Amino acid sequence: MVTVVYIIDEDVFKQLPLFRRFAKLYQFTRVARAIEERFDNEPDWMVGLRERLESLLTEPRLNFEE
Repeated sequence: MVTVVYIIDEDVFKQLPLFRRFAKLYQFTRVARAIEERFDNEPDWMVGLRERLESLLTEPRLNFEE
Protein backbone atom coordinates (compact mmCIF):
# COMPACT_ATOMS: atom_id res chain seq x y z
CA MET A 1 0.00 0.00 0.00
CA VAL A 2 1.37 3.39 -0.99
CA THR A 3 0.62 6.54 0.97
CA VAL A 4 0.51 9.74 -1.02
CA VAL A 5 0.81 13.07 0.73
CA TYR A 6 -0.18 16.31 -0.95
CA ILE A 7 0.72 19.74 0.26
CA ILE A 8 -2.40 21.89 0.32
CA ASP A 9 -1.95 25.56 -0.36
CA GLU A 10 -3.04 27.95 2.40
CA ASP A 11 -5.42 29.66 -0.03
CA VAL A 12 -7.44 26.45 -0.29
CA PHE A 13 -7.94 26.45 3.48
CA LYS A 14 -9.15 30.03 3.30
CA GLN A 15 -11.82 28.93 0.82
CA LEU A 16 -13.17 26.10 3.00
CA PRO A 17 -16.17 28.18 4.21
CA LEU A 18 -17.11 28.78 0.57
CA PHE A 19 -16.87 25.05 -0.20
CA ARG A 20 -19.02 24.20 2.83
CA ARG A 21 -21.63 26.76 1.83
CA PHE A 22 -21.77 25.31 -1.69
CA ALA A 23 -22.14 21.76 -0.32
CA LYS A 24 -25.04 22.85 1.90
CA LEU A 25 -26.70 24.66 -1.00
CA TYR A 26 -26.28 21.62 -3.24
CA GLN A 27 -27.75 19.32 -0.58
CA PHE A 28 -30.66 21.71 0.00
CA THR A 29 -31.40 21.85 -3.73
CA ARG A 30 -31.37 18.07 -4.13
CA VAL A 31 -33.79 17.56 -1.25
CA ALA A 32 -36.04 20.42 -2.42
CA ARG A 33 -36.25 18.98 -5.92
CA ALA A 34 -36.86 15.46 -4.60
CA ILE A 35 -39.90 16.50 -2.57
CA GLU A 36 -41.27 18.79 -5.26
CA GLU A 37 -42.86 16.04 -7.34
CA ARG A 38 -46.09 14.56 -6.00
CA PHE A 39 -47.99 11.51 -7.16
CA ASP A 40 -51.61 10.44 -6.92
CA ASN A 41 -52.29 7.77 -4.29
CA GLU A 42 -48.99 8.19 -2.47
CA PRO A 43 -48.45 5.76 0.42
CA ASP A 44 -48.59 7.18 3.92
CA TRP A 45 -44.87 6.65 4.48
CA MET A 46 -44.08 8.82 1.46
CA VAL A 47 -46.33 11.63 2.70
CA GLY A 48 -44.66 11.42 6.11
CA LEU A 49 -41.19 11.41 4.57
CA ARG A 50 -42.00 14.48 2.49
CA GLU A 51 -43.27 16.34 5.56
CA ARG A 52 -40.11 15.44 7.48
CA LEU A 53 -37.84 16.55 4.65
CA GLU A 54 -39.77 19.80 4.25
CA SER A 55 -39.28 20.54 7.94
CA LEU A 56 -35.53 19.92 7.55
CA LEU A 57 -35.37 22.60 4.85
CA THR A 58 -36.76 25.37 7.06
CA GLU A 59 -33.51 26.25 8.84
CA PRO A 60 -31.29 26.20 5.72
CA ARG A 61 -33.72 28.57 3.98
CA LEU A 62 -33.12 31.11 6.73
CA ASN A 63 -29.34 30.69 6.49
CA PHE A 64 -29.24 31.32 2.74
CA GLU A 65 -30.38 34.89 3.33
CA GLU A 66 -27.08 35.70 5.05
